[in-house]
Amino acid sequence: MQFDKSTPVIATTKAADLVRSWKHFSTVIDTPSFGGEGTDWHTTNIPGLPSWFGVGRVVNGKDAFYYHSAISLFFQLEDASPQCVIYSPHGISPDSLSPVVNASPGVETLAILHGLHDVRIDWGQQLNLGAHNGLKAQRALNATYWIGTHDEVKKGGGVVSWFLRRKVLSVADAMREAEDDEGKKMLGDGQYVELNNGESLLLK
Repeated sequence: MQFDKSTPVIATTKAADLVRSWKHFSTVIDTPSFGGEGTDWHTTNIPGLPSWFGVGRVVNGKDAFYYHSAISLFFQLEDASPQCVIYSPHGISPDSLSPVVNASPGVETLAILHGLHDVRIDWGQQLNLGAHNGLKAQRALNATYWIGTHDEVKKGGGVVSWFLRRKVLSVADAMREAEDDEGKKMLGDGQYVELNNGESLLLK
């Protein structure tokens, strides 16, 4: 409530509905979806924001709750090629990233934010996809940077906490256990960066 009422809020549909119920912000926008082969990133332009910037949501159509989705931030500065940053705190399958990989015009992925820890519930519900999936996603995008996210240990309560399982993994673990020789060698042309709380990284 300390934000000015004129601050635009961009959020997924359920979150946007919740924010609207507060009756505080004058502009609340559902995050545009970004999907389909050959999709132009300009479809994620939002009225009121600069034309060189876009916000989109990439989802897995097989994920009923869209839990394993990603927020994509697109931008094109001056005469540079279009670039994006992909944020997927719970992980997103490489196949679901095809709209970004096959965007038209082409988009360079500057960074992907994807966690390392494999988190699941005993009865088979996968929460965080972990380092093995992160490696595949990073290689699919050929992102310049892979930045870890959402790996802090969270204290759970109630019945669910009895069945919650966390497997702490590293990039080295994922590369060592990769299914093909190429995966064991490298992260494409990118690099993994670990940032602690309060630290920053200049993307270039």
